[in-house]
Parts: sequence; C-alpha cells; structure tokens
Amino acid sequence: MSFPLIISIKSSKISKFERENIKKYKPFGIILFKRNILNFNQTKKLIKTIKNLHPKIYILIDQEGGIVNRFSKIKEFNFLDNFDYYKIYLRYPSLAKQLVYLKSFITSYHLNELGFDINTIPVLDIPNSKTIQMIKKRTFGSDLDTSIKLNEIFVKTSISLGITPVMKHIPGHGLTSKDSHLSLPTVSSSLKTLKNQLKLFHHFRHLPYAMTAHIRYDKWDIENMATYSKKIIHNIIRQQIKFKGLIMSDDMTMKANQYDINEA
Repeated sequence: MSFPLIISIKSSKISKFERENIKKYKPFGIILFKRNILNFNQTKKLIKTIKNLHPKIYILIDQEGGIVNRFSKIKEFNFLDNFDYYKIYLRYPSLAKQLVYLKSFITSYHLNELGFDINTIPVLDIPNSKTIQMIKKRTFGSDLDTSIKLNEIFVKTSISLGITPVMKHIPGHGLTSKDSHLSLPTVSSSLKTLKNQLKLFHHFRHLPYAMTAHIRYDKWDIENMATYSKKIIHNIIRQQIKFKGLIMSDDMTMKANQYDINEA
C-alpha cells in the first residue's frame, strides 16, 4: 500500500531523513527536478536507490522539453517548445509530425533507461491571444485538430516506450494571462467558452492520469480553485470530460495554493 502523496527530494542524493520517510510512509511517487539531476549515471543511481527503499514507488518527472527542461545540462534533451512544432506544422505538416515523434521518442527512451515511470505530459490547454507565454509555448497551438494529431504522436510514443503520461492542466489553463506559480489566476469567462477548453481533455480521457489546474473558474466554482473544488472534479472532470482515471494536483508549493502546505 502506498500513501497517496507525491514528494520531492532536496538534492542529487537522498538524505538519511528522506530515506527514513520513504520507508515509513511509502509515498505513491517521487518527482525529480533540475536540482536532482547532474548527469545520466547519477540520475540512474538515484532512481535505483529510491526504488530499493520502496519497490512499488513511481518516479515522475515534468520533462516536456523546451521551456520546461529538467535536463538542461544534457544536450540529448535540447528540444524546441511544442508551440514551435505547431508553427512548423502550419507550413510543413509531415515534417512537424516527424519532429514531434523524434522529440517524444528520444525523451521517452532516455527516461525509460534511467528508470522513470511517469512523465507529466501532455499539456492539453488551449491557448488564445491572451494566454500567458509560460503556458502557450508548451501547447501545440489553438487549432483542435492539429493539437489532437500532434499530442497523439507525443502520447502514443511515450506509452510505447514505457513512460506513462499525465494530461494537464485539467480543466484548462488556456484562458488566463497569469502564472499560477506566482498567484491564483481567476477566470470569469462564459460557460460556453469554458466548455471549449474541455475538448482536448475529452479526447484524451482514456489516459490513466490527469493533473489539476490551480485556477479558479468563477462560473463553475467562485470559492475554490479546481484542485480543491468538489464541483469541478465531480461535475466537470468526472461527468462532462468523463475522465475515470487518477487525478493528481499540480505542485502544492505554487503561490496559487493559498493554504499552507500542512492544510493543503
């Protein structure tokens, strides 16, 4: 039995305190960040050490490539942002598909070799002219059909190489110009506009995991951001999107989370 919590560790090695907690609480997963990764050999040893402490643990990473790159010191992971592939697709569709495939193949191959289990991709937010660049760059654009085609390549390639995807940021981060890392974004768009944000998530509802958005959608729940909203999780994610898999939250240390970490 695993405790339903995903934690991180402080450095490139596990401390005695962290070892004891992993053994004691047996968390569902550990997510690695840039601070935990020095090179291939060190990362592989770190993951092996963690799995020896708790064999059923999942090792996660947020390795989208481009603006979100936990392997910035390793050239094999040096890719464009997803939005750049969308722009290539507008002129050269076949080339863009091949490039997205290569990005996913190379990324997932190395993640599997290192011992990772889960990569928190794809970003299924639908951007518009006001969407913050931090989100927009990570998407395959606002055209639904194009985004479906490129995300399917991204997802299927990842799964074929043993890396499980996590769709995010459900039910959609595309309608805000604010960064949820820095503050709580609020969206006051109409129900019709909000519903449009659900289309990509509905298409990929068969995936096993989804990550919530730290955003408050006033037309759905004026009191709580999606992560804490029973209304959004039940009425929107479960009933409208029809997602039946496991729901995980975005990072609880982000400034959008207005509770302290113990309350959260």
